[in-house]
Amino acid sequence: MLKLHAGQLPDPGALRRALAEPPGPGRDTALRAAAPAALRLDLDAIDEPLRGRSFAHHAELDAWWAGHLDADAAAATDPRVPPPAALAVAVRQARPALRTLITAGGLSGESYRRDILGWFNGFANFVSGGPPALRVRQLRALLDAGVVRLLGPVRPGTRAESAVVPGLSVRPDAVIDAWLPGTDVTTDGPGVVRGLLTDGVARPHRLASAGSAAEPLPTGALDVRPADGRVRRPDGTAHRALFAVGVPLEGVRWTTAIGARPGTNADFFHETDRVAAELLRAVGPPECRHDAVPVPRRPLTEERQQ
Repeated sequence: MLKLHAGQLPDPGALRRALAEPPGPGRDTALRAAAPAALRLDLDAIDEPLRGRSFAHHAELDAWWAGHLDADAAAATDPRVPPPAALAVAVRQARPALRTLITAGGLSGESYRRDILGWFNGFANFVSGGPPALRVRQLRALLDAGVVRLLGPVRPGTRAESAVVPGLSVRPDAVIDAWLPGTDVTTDGPGVVRGLLTDGVARPHRLASAGSAAEPLPTGALDVRPADGRVRRPDGTAHRALFAVGVPLEGVRWTTAIGARPGTNADFFHETDRVAAELLRAVGPPECRHDAVPVPRRPLTEERQQ
């Protein structure tokens, strides 16, 4: 990002010196002085873009939303990668490294549930994810056509009364909860994965508890052998012909499936390559099963997505 927008830095050296300082109030002050507001990621503004705003009429709110959507669509498609988009990409690209540290057993089960599943995963998805630019433009068109009506934040204690436009409210016939629930193979309803656990073919993935005598805590994922994706039986041995990738592993390899964007070198593609290679060895002629050589992968370029 700094290479793309170096001209916006009054003193690049001051920013490098600020970044080298130990964490603390002095470092924060130096960073604010060295980096203009346009180059900072304002998480509060992303979380609550209407905080502190009010509108006299619904038309004013519509106009604000229209400008907000236009700016978001422009940032998502701008080849110069505006600072907010670049910082969102940086958050997204930090997740694979963190996922590797976690799956290596560096966190206790309590810390994983509290700090990763309870905070970081949702935080990273919120900051770095979002609808494609096409969906943003479609919402903009629906807003212009009067098909969609946006209230902004709802006043506390009410179901559909705007907190930013006095007197603006609606009476809905139905309410849709659009929150995406987490994946937990130990509690999810009937299905193939649940059947594997019930039949004793597979087991849930667990992380050791901080207390030496405490039971390991489930992560919500299916337990597999990391090297090849083979499902682990309750006794810890790997099943010869049963593999798992994607959603059942979300508890430990979060965003692997949803983050596999075309044209990128996503971790999920490497994971499925490994599983495919093992499957070919398993079903191939006996003389070839231990000599198969995976086809070399052509490096793919990373792709930005807002």
